[in-house]
Amino acid sequence: MTTNPMANTGNTRNKADGDHNGNKPIALKDRVSDPFSRKRTPTEELRSEVEYLRFKCTALETPEEARFYNHPTASVRYRYWVSRAWRYDQAAAISCGKDPNIVNRHSMSRYVDIWPFATEFWNRRTTIRAWFEENDMAFVAPTAFVNWATEYGHPLPQQLVDEVALTARSKTGPEPQESAEVLIRKLKTIKAELSQARREINSLSKELRLERLENPKARRTYERLIYALALKFRFKAAGRSSAAANIRDVLLQAGIKMDQGVILERLEEACRIIGDDS
Repeated sequence: MTTNPMANTGNTRNKADGDHNGNKPIALKDRVSDPFSRKRTPTEELRSEVEYLRFKCTALETPEEARFYNHPTASVRYRYWVSRAWRYDQAAAISCGKDPNIVNRHSMSRYVDIWPFATEFWNRRTTIRAWFEENDMAFVAPTAFVNWATEYGHPLPQQLVDEVALTARSKTGPEPQESAEVLIRKLKTIKAELSQARREINSLSKELRLERLENPKARRTYERLIYALALKFRFKAAGRSSAAANIRDVLLQAGIKMDQGVILERLEEACRIIGDDS
């Protein structure tokens, strides 16, 4: 028999909320003095109430990102925990994405009804404990817990679901592997296709270069662009000029390497051809 995990979330504290005897968590104001030793005086009651209010104000003033359960060390290590069974307190923390050694009833009980996350954790812990007690369980396997939570629509971190599924698959054994002969044939096919693709790319590149060189209009456009570049960088065919070096530096900034001598030859050629026509 199973219990709907959402059934008890409306009530923050009930029998399943306290210790192993079903007692409610004792608020900080009730822990100042032992309530069973003697009746407290009005002054002690007032002092206890003031100390509790101070604690509550301090807790509320703590920014969300600075609260201990949001520290990186409080995040649960799923891969570690999915390999072992959980107690209900551990299951509650892990299902919230937190490390059970940091987020548990001892660390969270006094923040219930103060921090929303503490209240959420306590409600979830209450529900999970009720399920444990109803089915007389001391521990639960991660797979069984995820199946139960998923069945009743209880939200879980996706990473937890994925890690549990991965662990379950690994225990069933590896998937059948292809034979070495089949893998070798596939590899040879891929290599042949890759070589063919490279040959086609080289052939197309050569055709494109030839087309550009043989096409007079394309050649003329190319020469005019080089000539415009020469003018931009104030290139002088006669005498010393830093234009070729400057163009080389600009190309390097763009990730393009080109020899300065080659740049100089192209600039001189363009100036000679276009300059004579102008």
